[in-house]
Amino acid sequence: MIKILKTTITTALFLAIFSLAACSDPISRENYEKIETGMSQDQVFEILGEPDDFNSVELGELSGGTARWQGKTQTISVTFTNEKVAFKRIAETEAERQ
Repeated sequence: MIKILKTTITTALFLAIFSLAACSDPISRENYEKIETGMSQDQVFEILGEPDDFNSVELGELSGGTARWQGKTQTISVTFTNEKVAFKRIAETEAERQ
């Protein structure tokens, strides 16, 4: 009986931890800090996932674009030049300010 109880508690804890990890918002200051100038667009997408919005432009051999990710408490914007990070910005959402 005690072994079954220990197994049940262990399983419940594992599921609770797994659920919390799955629900964590990738749009965070911690992930924002991982983004560095010169990093590839693909590397940024690996950290933050697919952007909520992406605008791009091409002019000859130059290409550029800005991607935006909207999280629960922050919005992250990254500007790319030739698919490399040129600039990044993080802003709090209205819910975070209150």
